[in-house]
Amino acid sequence: MGAANSIAAAVLDWDAGWNDMTIERNVFGTTEPQQIASLILHFVRQYLGSAVTQCLFYETSMGCVLGLSLGDGRNVALKAQPPSLQLDRLLPAQRAQTHLADRGFPAPRPILPPTKLVGHLLCVWPFRWAKRDRHLSSLSLRILT
Repeated sequence: MGAANSIAAAVLDWDAGWNDMTIERNVFGTTEPQQIASLILHFVRQYLGSAVTQCLFYETSMGCVLGLSLGDGRNVALKAQPPSLQLDRLLPAQRAQTHLADRGFPAPRPILPPTKLVGHLLCVWPFRWAKRDRHLSSLSLRILT
């Protein structure tokens, strides 16, 4: 299964039958899993300089979070927020998270500042986790972010 199909399948699995995909519509501007996958693949290539090889997980709450394996060996969690969440609210949270990670707290270390995806009202916030942090589930990533 290719990366786009892996992401699309994860979106469909998460939303199977009970979700009207309102979060996806607010975050990505579409409810079409293949279009969501295309946006994610484009962002990762452009800003992280690598291809996605597999989607490890996908969940929604106020935004969407995806766990992705990249071609360069990294595993990242990418959190996509609705456009109503302003960058000036995310930046202090990211500074606090970096501060905690720098002092040994088991918080995922941000890779990039919150970034608007060109052409779409999409705010993304990727994280890296170390092997010692494998116990961090997508739920704890959501809580820590």
